[in-house]
Amino acid sequence: MKAVIFGAIGLVGNEVLNACIATDKIIKVYVVTRRALGDDREKNPKVDVILHSDFAQYPLELLDRLKGIELCLWYASQRRGDHRRVSLHMSTAVLTSDPVSHSRAIGGVLSKFNNDKKLAYAANVAYPCAAASAFVQHLGNDSPSGRIRFVFCSGKFAEPDPAKLLWFLGDSRRWKGETETFLQTLAKQHPGRFEAFSVRPGLVIPNNPPPAIRLATFVSPGITAQQTGTVMVRIGLDGWKQAVLEQDEMLAIH
Repeated sequence: MKAVIFGAIGLVGNEVLNACIATDKIIKVYVVTRRALGDDREKNPKVDVILHSDFAQYPLELLDRLKGIELCLWYASQRRGDHRRVSLHMSTAVLTSDPVSHSRAIGGVLSKFNNDKKLAYAANVAYPCAAASAFVQHLGNDSPSGRIRFVFCSGKFAEPDPAKLLWFLGDSRRWKGETETFLQTLAKQHPGRFEAFSVRPGLVIPNNPPPAIRLATFVSPGITAQQTGTVMVRIGLDGWKQAVLEQDEMLAIH
């Protein structure tokens, strides 16, 4: 199988890439990123790094390089990048041409965008939805299975109901929920050509957590970045019985 990763430089995305390299079931992994990985994994014959600056646009030359993929693994890393005003619909993600910021990211919490909701929304919702739409339209029929499987790293307490009153992290939870809903709707619109799965980790623990993170796990049990990455790849390879997996379910299948 061939796979593509978005967000490979982030905490979880880094482990997603490691898991892809480790399994013999994946023969090629494309890393779409704004900057180089900066480590020896770039020399791995399975890894093909593709530098790309605008995650809302997927030109044909990029899609041609990705022909044959059956799996997309999306983790919203918190690097900062160019964003634009976005109009998102359930059938496609549409981006206007006027840039509104110079921050670099493909996701993250609102504070990472200087509390600019338009920019944060673009990165958290429009980017993965634009990628999924482009892949269904241009790549699904070219994969060996005739299908693209999309695994989205969402988050604990993601809320698909936009009308529900939320008392904490409202914007971030709604954005994650909106993206989950978009992906599931796309899967229903293209049965057999597109499958979507969302994982909802809570506290993601780095491999060598600082004392503050260790203390936090006593209050709210977490999941390691390595576990999260491994689960995402496993679901990407084998699918799963439900479309959304909470942290407890992720830990059970790791």
